[in-house]
Amino acid sequence: MVERGGGRWVRFAMLCGLLIAWTLGGPAAAQDGGNITGVVTDDEGIPLAGAFVLIDGTLIAAIADPDGSYAVTGIPAGRQLLVVTYVSYRTERREVGVVSGETLTEHVTLMVDLLDLERVVVTGTSNPRVKLESSVAITTRNSEEIEEDAPLSTTALLSSVPGFWAESSGGQSGGNLFARGLPQDGSYRYVAMYEDGLPVFESPALSFANVDTFYRVDETVDVLEAVRGGSAAIFASNSPGGLINFISKTGGEVPAGSLRLTLGSYGLFRGDFNYGGPIGEDWRFNVGGFYRFDSGIRDPDFLADQGGQIRLNLTRMFDGGYVRFYFKALEEKNVFYLPIPLRDADNPQSIPGVNAQFGTMTSLDAAAVRVPTGDGLVRNMNLRDGVNPSVLSFGVEFYHDLENDWSLKNNARYTEIDLNYNAVFSSADPASAGDYAAGKLQEYNASGIGPAAAAVQYSYASSGAPVTNAATMNGNGLVLEYGWWNVQKPMSSFTNDLQLTREFEKHALTLGLYFSTYRADDFWQFNDMLLEARNAPRMLDLEFLDAPGGNVVGAATQNGFTRYGSRYVRASNSAQVVALYANDEWEITRRWRLDAGLRYEYALYDGNTEVTAQYDISDTNPLSETPNGQPASVPTLADRNLQWGTGQFLPYSWGFGDWAGSVGANYSVNEGLAVFGRVSSGFRQPTFDRWSVLAPGSTQITEGDSELVRQAEAGVKMSTANLGLFASVFYSRLDNVIFNDEVLDPGGNLVPRNGAANTETPGAEVEVVYRASALWLLEGMLTLQRAEYLQFEQQTGGDVPLDFAGNRVRRIPDVLVTFRPTFQLGRFKAILDWTYVGERYSDDANTVTLPAYDTVDLALIYTRRRTTYALHATNLFNTIGLTEGNPRSGQVVGNLSDVYLARPILGRAVRVSVGYRF
Repeated sequence: MVERGGGRWVRFAMLCGLLIAWTLGGPAAAQDGGNITGVVTDDEGIPLAGAFVLIDGTLIAAIADPDGSYAVTGIPAGRQLLVVTYVSYRTERREVGVVSGETLTEHVTLMVDLLDLERVVVTGTSNPRVKLESSVAITTRNSEEIEEDAPLSTTALLSSVPGFWAESSGGQSGGNLFARGLPQDGSYRYVAMYEDGLPVFESPALSFANVDTFYRVDETVDVLEAVRGGSAAIFASNSPGGLINFISKTGGEVPAGSLRLTLGSYGLFRGDFNYGGPIGEDWRFNVGGFYRFDSGIRDPDFLADQGGQIRLNLTRMFDGGYVRFYFKALEEKNVFYLPIPLRDADNPQSIPGVNAQFGTMTSLDAAAVRVPTGDGLVRNMNLRDGVNPSVLSFGVEFYHDLENDWSLKNNARYTEIDLNYNAVFSSADPASAGDYAAGKLQEYNASGIGPAAAAVQYSYASSGAPVTNAATMNGNGLVLEYGWWNVQKPMSSFTNDLQLTREFEKHALTLGLYFSTYRADDFWQFNDMLLEARNAPRMLDLEFLDAPGGNVVGAATQNGFTRYGSRYVRASNSAQVVALYANDEWEITRRWRLDAGLRYEYALYDGNTEVTAQYDISDTNPLSETPNGQPASVPTLADRNLQWGTGQFLPYSWGFGDWAGSVGANYSVNEGLAVFGRVSSGFRQPTFDRWSVLAPGSTQITEGDSELVRQAEAGVKMSTANLGLFASVFYSRLDNVIFNDEVLDPGGNLVPRNGAANTETPGAEVEVVYRASALWLLEGMLTLQRAEYLQFEQQTGGDVPLDFAGNRVRRIPDVLVTFRPTFQLGRFKAILDWTYVGERYSDDANTVTLPAYDTVDLALIYTRRRTTYALHATNLFNTIGLTEGNPRSGQVVGNLSDVYLARPILGRAVRVSVGYRF
């Protein structure tokens, strides 16, 4: 596995990459021939610095200078096709006559391509097609747009896709993505995340391994392509909700690069770089990455985020094809933010001592801990490691044109991940210090583990200092039980996608063979601790006295922990996937295009999981003994109910075979207007969590079923000089959706709770860009949807079936709106981003409302020659918007008291950056 070292090897690799790039990336020597010079501007006469000018069919090219001027030299004499491109502008193609030894002047004016509808897309199709001609709902974000967005995380970037409800309140990783109202218990359940045409990891929604944990957006990204629904189920496994594909820069015909330094109001320091270009005539390369550290928008009193990544690709071109090699190394440590105490459910507010915008229950005081295990050992764990993925991946992509209009493409990647996960999770709802102590005193006396007690006292676990007045501490007098969760999850995958395409006169038929083998092992140990209610809180001890002010005779805690081993999982899991798929694109007429696809996938899952039991380890608890083995502490409730493995493993082996199908049509009314429609059926097979995460004491594993998703959509695409429009209506029906929640049972045990449901979601999406004048560009997105349960039955603590048919699906808003006006005057640009998120419910019973909220972001950007200065402010007005309640206290029927637990969005963050392109 990769050696951990706080990102030291990542920094070393980045320096090596820069050195290699600088050494190998020199410009090619000029050739004899003719020359073309000129200036590239937009239709307002503004120079387009960085516009790319190419002689078609050659490697002869140039990049426009800051004043828009360019010079292409060494062009062979004769008729040549001059191609000029620039991000977000329509490509200009112009035939010119070149004379050897002479210079031709060609000034070029490019028109804005609003919504990038002329961009050629490769995601969700077997044949690259411009967006205007495709029959899928697809959104693209090019590198310039991503730079302007400056997203705080990968999931935050996806909020720019209509139909996606992206929750990024957890920080850098662990985001949740809801596609077109499809319900889930978090993660990327119905959406595949791809990197250069292959999955970042085969299963995007394993427990504690949300796929965004393993991917970071940086300067190496060329474009994001996001398909909603439709054909995604044909080209990716278990992805009926959509397919996200991050496409990397691969180096152009001339050397080019970028450097960026970013500083932030939360102690952020980040450096990014990217460099690419030719190596001789047949090779190209691109190398880039980042390194950063920060204290976190919710400061835990230690470095919240630290690490970076390096990405490299190398391409060898040959007649009729290419071969490309990929490499990525990522190591990060990120705090994961979870629910915190708040007040006023209708208008969420901070409580005294806990700031709703910037507070967190993760803290330095609880960072380094020691906990006993069920086999008499002690484990050391540290919150400063946070969510700590170490990722190495290697890939190769091969493309070759064969004879008789056949072509072959093969894409393969191996990925190895070592995930060490440490975070503080919400547990029971807050309680007053007095009520909590009284309940624990009663529990202690009833247990009979020590002398009877008559009084209690609180102290700080790290120092032993007494809490002078628990009823008023921190201005709220509250205590909370939180989980200190550690998960070790080594993972690996190998994926290969082989495509064979035949071009007919009117058809493009693709046959595909997809293979994947992957594994994910699990070791979980959860522990419960007692905290005060304040920002970055301290751990508390609660002791029992034989009389007020008397002797300590017992304790509810040990070293701040109320229970060791509240949850235990040990499992080994692996899977093999084989899929056959076919897709045909048919040009019926010049205006009509039809495509149809079919996929059959068979997956074999096997593994084993350890049976658990509850143990009293008071006699073997190493933390209760002195070095000579004598008792060193009074009896405690903390070590009387530890969950641990029995040594008995339950094996499982299940096979699933499923079909997916999709049919779509596109009609081009004219060059700037098209309509499309599609019907599709997709599936999602169970994941390892279905069989490896069992209820305590369970001795049986059940097979489960695949989920079926059926969808229909229709829409219109329009592109004019001043307007870009993409609008669609959709309907989805999901059968047998499974919810896997970790909840507290009536005895206070953390147990998995599974439920099955059928849902439906009608909705509409609109994405529009309007150029109101030379100074103003207006963008907007609207998603309207109504996700409801057609059937929902779940067994609760008393085995009482609850039917929530007709209720709204938890956590999914009915309305999402974004309005984004952009003002540009010369080199200065100001972007205001207003987002509205409609009301949602926290629970399936629809008893706890998450109120609607809106946020404002601001970007100020100034470009001078090759240098760009930018200021980005997110959540400018410090809105308190809730993304979820407390999943442990009520996902089925929610609980809500005067002070409750919920997860708010991140508070205001300001970043400044300077970037240089060369």
